[in-house]
Amino acid sequence: MSTVKFVDVSQVYDHPTLETLGIVQVELPDQPEDGCLVVVKKGELTPGEKALFFPVGTTVANLPEFGFLKNKTIEPADFDDVQSQGLIIPVPDWYKVGRDPDMIFLGASPKVEVAEPVAFDEEDALG
Repeated sequence: MSTVKFVDVSQVYDHPTLETLGIVQVELPDQPEDGCLVVVKKGELTPGEKALFFPVGTTVANLPEFGFLKNKTIEPADFDDVQSQGLIIPVPDWYKVGRDPDMIFLGASPKVEVAEPVAFDEEDALG
């Protein structure tokens, strides 16, 4: 199961007290009851746009898109009494559809099946 979620930005609301910020209601199609609020820089996302959502607890890769983060693990943050429950960014232009977003944005390694060890017989090996 992917940690990074592709979401549609349906609406960006103005932050009630901080004029440079907006609020996005993130609704996950496979988990509608798990929607949450995410605070964003105003103008960064527009309604109708596809975006990438990183829930709280996600550790992101060292990419320019995350350069503003002091800590690479997403934590809840309070923005003047509005609790942000994750990170949402526009889908970067360089992202190729069909690639595993966890591998790219989280630096996750693909799962590799490891074969059972085979007993080594020195006599058989040396002939």
